Amino acid sequence: MATRRAAAKAKAVVEGSAPKTDPTLVPPGLRQDGFELTVQRAIAVPADDVWQAFASATRMSVWGGARHRHQFREGGRWSHTGWGGGRIRRVIEGRYIGMTWAGKRLAPGSIVEVSFRERGAGITVKLSHCRIKTAEEREELRALWSWAMDSLKSYAETGVPIAREDWVVSR
Repeated sequence: MATRRAAAKAKAVVEGSAPKTDPTLVPPGLRQDGFELTVQRAIAVPADDVWQAFASATRMSVWGGARHRHQFREGGRWSHTGWGGGRIRRVIEGRYIGMTWAGKRLAPGSIVEVSFRERGAGITVKLSHCRIKTAEEREELRALWSWAMDSLKSYAETGVPIAREDWVVSR
């Protein structure tokens, strides 16, 4: 009976007579407002060190591989040479950053959220990017964010970031 109901729902969506927001019919990684991705890293340094690596545009430029600028406050602007920029929507000191992503080429109009959770003597950094229009953009952004988080981890733990070219070759 449950299988028949699920099939009927799927048929209704295909035919356009059912709301497309039924969570049982949404493919994994696709939200009502587009695709999303999550990248997470555990970093074995004090939480404040990692927070400062985000809060300081100078430090972010080291591990992020390009020139970063930002007004690190709610409503402030941020920019990254080569990827675009956006607006910082919300900052909770030491815990959360939410921003719009206005990349010229990749996922304009999407949202990036970064959360910081203390774990023992270290921290877990979780980055989520949502409202991505296509699966192809999501996969390109997943690679970009995976490299960035690996570079952040290396920079925070050893003082040496990972160049994107070196990261790509090592995969």
